[in-house]
Amino acid sequence: MKVFNVCLSIMRRRPLNLLIYFIVFTAVSILNARFMGGQTQTDFSVEKPNYSIINRDENSPLLDGLSQFMEAHGSCVPLPDDKEALQDACFFHASDYIMIIPEGFSRKLTTEEPLRLETVTIPNSAKGYYLGDLAGQYLHMYRNYTRIFPELSEKELVGKVLGALKTEGDTQKVQFSTHQPLPIFMQSAARMYAYTAMILIIMSLTTVLMIFRRPDLNLRNVASPLRPLAKNLQLGLFGLCISLLVFAVLFFTGALFCIRDLAGTDLRILGLLAANMLAYTIVSLSIALLISNFINDWGLQNAVANLLSLGLSFLGGAFVPLELLGDSLKRVSILTPTYWYASACDAISALNGFSSQSLLPILRAMGIQLVCAAAIFCVSLAIAKAQNHGEQPMGSIRTEYQ
Repeated sequence: MKVFNVCLSIMRRRPLNLLIYFIVFTAVSILNARFMGGQTQTDFSVEKPNYSIINRDENSPLLDGLSQFMEAHGSCVPLPDDKEALQDACFFHASDYIMIIPEGFSRKLTTEEPLRLETVTIPNSAKGYYLGDLAGQYLHMYRNYTRIFPELSEKELVGKVLGALKTEGDTQKVQFSTHQPLPIFMQSAARMYAYTAMILIIMSLTTVLMIFRRPDLNLRNVASPLRPLAKNLQLGLFGLCISLLVFAVLFFTGALFCIRDLAGTDLRILGLLAANMLAYTIVSLSIALLISNFINDWGLQNAVANLLSLGLSFLGGAFVPLELLGDSLKRVSILTPTYWYASACDAISALNGFSSQSLLPILRAMGIQLVCAAAIFCVSLAIAKAQNHGEQPMGSIRTEYQ
């Protein structure tokens, strides 16, 4: 195990740099997962957005009922009837919806040409649309009730309208699976793993393999009694150990941050998620072995590691949900192993049973990842063999040892 021990010795010579890589990219993975996932909400509560009413009409039961109805669904923010004050309220988000009732509105509401409400809302505000829809619902129902019950007074009509709008339907929460779903934070951390694992494995492995590609060391290894197969097996074992270390650190760190939410999660789901991450770990290892044949200095190492990890993560759907990718982009991304990793993550997150029909897409995606890893590994061996029989081993490679 001389080659394996030399690899460990090289790692010990650069402990600070490699430790920084692990800390920084692990922190980036956790922070991005926290930002993308947020907190899991298990309860529903009605949100009451802010609104304001500017009444330029006379007080009437109709408008009193409108104020009463809006108070049940929002929080009233008093504002003066001043253009600059209304603009400031919208600019600083003090009020999400400002309703201006014009003069004569109550009197003309039931005529053929009713006056329209003047509204001021924050552009593209969901809260503004929600409050506007509530006001329109109340006024539309009032107009219909005046036609249905023409004999009733305005106050009686408002009472009927408010009573009808208070009608609520019974809801029941049903959980079809016997286990809790995978926490949102763990789902996001698993997607971020595609980026973090690849860049950590590439940076760690190429740091060592660059040393072995130094011309004088390469020639010395060729002349030594150590067989090339034994050397490559020990280098592969070192790469596998580094890859498993990256997997263990990222997986258990992510699980630690949401350990309370994992209490009711089926361990089989976590096992499938871990198996999918392991499959992508093998893919990252094979890619690192492939590009190590072309990296000969530290600047190129950083550029290639970032380009590959970021490019595959964006193209494969690790950063952007697969359903948001266009059809033309999906036809390209389906050729990448990251696409199948992200597809397996989505299928595991939506898993509510363990039937063969539910598990087949997950196992197929993992199998495709392993096939991709094997193909990349074979290409890497072919390139390494071609380079060893050519003139490239006599070239110049810059390392810290020169």
